[in-house]
Amino acid sequence: MSIQSIFSGLLLFVLLVSCESKKNTSDSSDLLSSFYNTSWELDSWKSESEMKELFTMQTIHLLFDDQKQQLSGNDGCNDFFAGFKLDGEKLNVGPTGGTKKYCGDESAKDERAFTHFLEQNIRAEMNGKKLQLSSTTEVLIFKAKN
Repeated sequence: MSIQSIFSGLLLFVLLVSCESKKNTSDSSDLLSSFYNTSWELDSWKSESEMKELFTMQTIHLLFDDQKQQLSGNDGCNDFFAGFKLDGEKLNVGPTGGTKKYCGDESAKDERAFTHFLEQNIRAEMNGKKLQLSSTTEVLIFKAKN
């Protein structure tokens, strides 16, 4: 085997590895772009192995602002906001604040449960046009609204 063949093979290997590394970085930044530039609407809420039935008047939705590091949205009745930090798949939220409209006792239960969920240790995962937020006991799946 000649030195030229070895050098050509090595060069090809380096180019392939370089392209794959750029591809993975690009995929990761595309996922983050979708995470931040999307309004997320709650699609399902699984709590302790059962689907949770929500009584809220409106749909729960989220919006993550990467510039301000602020989460905002509606918890089914009231608008809310909170600071957040995303570190890999780990999402830290809180403290939360928001409006204080009264929307009924059942809706208030959903609001409290949602706020409690946000203030736990949350794992965030993107799967296509779905965002999954999970704690040790609950999984909330959001679909892209726009």
